[in-house]
Amino acid sequence: MAPYNPPLNNNYSEIDVSHYPEGMMWKVVGKEGRNFYDITTYARLAYVWYNDERKIVELWGSESAFDHGARDKIIHVLGLYRELETCLAA
Repeated sequence: MAPYNPPLNNNYSEIDVSHYPEGMMWKVVGKEGRNFYDITTYARLAYVWYNDERKIVELWGSESAFDHGARDKIIHVLGLYRELETCLAA
């Protein structure tokens, strides 16, 4: 995974993921952060980071990206992973 280096000149938001299992969050991040790179592109953000100490996902991007639902897109992806985890556990 890349080192932590957010673009501080962008807008910032965060999503509380403390209610998601830790193992699921690392699956969302993906091997070497691959899934997060894809999620960053999908949501048209500049940077997405999982802060495992604070149990949040940091979102960095343009005002336009947030206006076009970047935060909701990330929440949707998290929900899909949660559903998959639930199905696999059954």
